Amino acid sequence: MTLPAPLERQSPRVAGSGNSMRLGGRAHSTISADPVELVLSRLDRVRKCGNGFIARCPAHEDRSASLSVAMGNDGRALLHCFAMCAAADVVAAIGLQLADLYPERIAPQTPEGRRERREFAQMANWRAALNVLSFETLLIESASQHLIHTGPLAEHDHERLILASQRVSDAKAVLDGR
Repeated sequence: MTLPAPLERQSPRVAGSGNSMRLGGRAHSTISADPVELVLSRLDRVRKCGNGFIARCPAHEDRSASLSVAMGNDGRALLHCFAMCAAADVVAAIGLQLADLYPERIAPQTPEGRRERREFAQMANWRAALNVLSFETLLIESASQHLIHTGPLAEHDHERLILASQRVSDAKAVLDGR
């Protein structure tokens, strides 16, 4: 039995958008202020995938598309490398900074606006943690059924089960507010 790899979306080809220039340490697109378009314009082999995109990760030697790029509800670019590269490494490899993943603020933030954004971010973190729990719980259940009906797990399945346990612990920490 082979346990599934961490959940990965699949996707189709879209060309990135126009020229970019740096102003004051932040990249600005001369065509679009959309952070997702800015990131996509600097990636190779970009394909549409569900509500987002997938491309080769510039932070490691990527032979297949392992970088997921999507737009968050607040307009920010969401990055996830399935080879576990950090977002900071990915943006650095394409000449950007983490701040470039966020849309520019149009108006000054009020205390109420900042509170709403914090709550929104917390809700997004909770949704992500619940998705991780859902997927990893299925994987753990599958491994337990294998143990009951077939016997010991292969070494790579055991390693994936350990990763599932770590991800469940991480998700719990998010839900606990740590």
